[in-house]
Amino acid sequence: MQATIHDIERLFGTSDLNALEQIAKQWAAADANPRGAGRKKKFALDEVVAMKTMQQDGATEAQLAKQYKTSRQTISTNFRRLYDFSEHPTADSRIFYMHGKNLCTVIDVDHRNEKVYAKNFTEKPLLTAFGKKSEPTWQDYQLFLTERCFPQSRAHSRQILRDMGLDFFDPEAIIRKTRGRMAEDRHWMLQVQNPNAGVPYARN
Repeated sequence: MQATIHDIERLFGTSDLNALEQIAKQWAAADANPRGAGRKKKFALDEVVAMKTMQQDGATEAQLAKQYKTSRQTISTNFRRLYDFSEHPTADSRIFYMHGKNLCTVIDVDHRNEKVYAKNFTEKPLLTAFGKKSEPTWQDYQLFLTERCFPQSRAHSRQILRDMGLDFFDPEAIIRKTRGRMAEDRHWMLQVQNPNAGVPYARN
């Protein structure tokens, strides 16, 4: 039975030949790539932080691509966003301060000039790294790090440091080991290094 123009419009919503040609191309592309493999997807930044953390813990990009139902290329492209220091090019490292699965603060750290740049991603001051402070000082940063470590006066602290492979109490080094996790809250951190800085303050 030959289809009428009315039948075509009912099925495809149009009888225009150019529009029908585009629909045919879209269907052909879907048949050639039924799972959408290789499609581009921009993940939320807190999702990318979670992915990078899993990679630091041993997951491969192939495993991440399977878990997040995307391609390895998309994973790699999203990872590059974590290393975009164009806004603060003198910063040598960056901390993503998380609360559970949610990104709270991004902290860019310039050790050479002892400067800190913070950008909050939540309106709840209690969840941010520096509360209501929009321009934290170097002293604020040092205090923040110390508060995310076990007390230096804690019993057997030297043994704890040795177990971590550390020779002395260094808050940044401790946090690289513990990710700043504390028993009393759900905060944690991911640290990455500016690839153009050449200072190994954080592991990639």
